[in-house]
Amino acid sequence: MKKQSKNSAVGRREFLAATSGLLAAAVPGGEMLAHAANSEAPLPSVPAAKPPGNLRKIPIGVFDPVYEHLSLDAMLDKVTGLGLEAMEIGTGGYPNNPHCPLDELIADRAKAKVWLKKFEDRGIRVATLSCHGNPIHPDPKHAQKDIDTFRKTVLLAEILDVKVIVGFSGCPGGTPQDTQPNWITYRWPPEYAQMQDWQWKEKVVPYWKDAAKFARSHGVKRLALEMHPNFVVYNPRTLMKLREAAGEEIGANCDLSHLFWQGCDPVEVIHFLSPSSRLTWTSASKAFSASKMKTPFSLGKLGWSAPLMF
Repeated sequence: MKKQSKNSAVGRREFLAATSGLLAAAVPGGEMLAHAANSEAPLPSVPAAKPPGNLRKIPIGVFDPVYEHLSLDAMLDKVTGLGLEAMEIGTGGYPNNPHCPLDELIADRAKAKVWLKKFEDRGIRVATLSCHGNPIHPDPKHAQKDIDTFRKTVLLAEILDVKVIVGFSGCPGGTPQDTQPNWITYRWPPEYAQMQDWQWKEKVVPYWKDAAKFARSHGVKRLALEMHPNFVVYNPRTLMKLREAAGEEIGANCDLSHLFWQGCDPVEVIHFLSPSSRLTWTSASKAFSASKMKTPFSLGKLGWSAPLMF
């Protein structure tokens, strides 16, 4: 079999057409793409291949912290050279905001539009904003900082007409006296059930009801929560528990890497979450996404991730 040069890029549409929605075990040129995030030189663009049949054209993008060592302009040159079409932009929290001066942008609508135009001029869509934090942390200062970041992110999303915000559900303490989060995954012995009930009744549901209401009032349609260890939403069942309690704005940032260790079948997870657009944002390699609402798939640190076709 003839080997492909490591210096040649893989066409995103060509890749989608070739895989026809199947998860690929290996992709020609993947090694080159996996190292792309560590290089400042942009790769040459390649012509897009049209997907066959009735497959929907799904934008391919990346989560910006993988380029935290680059300036905004250098990062945009990089992703344009890779042929990417969409980005998930961090606004604060654990991934920080290396390319999004949140306070400046919400204080000056004109500056926010100039910032957005940098993406638009390169044909890059700002598909979602991300503020992964713990807004229900038992440390009031920690919690308030993440609450403020979330609310500012919603305000920026409204200015930019971005409809999806990605984040974590957070995790409170197990009692009012706790100073650190208490991640409870099993309801026995009985004191754990009591603590978990207290968490959801007093902290989790009240916060997310209010957050969903605030998002709704500013035109944000989905809060895509990443099902992640150490937070109260860590699998499909806990996601649905919160959605049923807080509202239909709650959706899934389905990073399958966080589900494998729980023994979750990724295909079954997708089927379980797909009805009623509960699957808002599907991830692989931490930076890859898709949805029934035309949110994009992305290219993460580990190279190409084949999409699921809905």
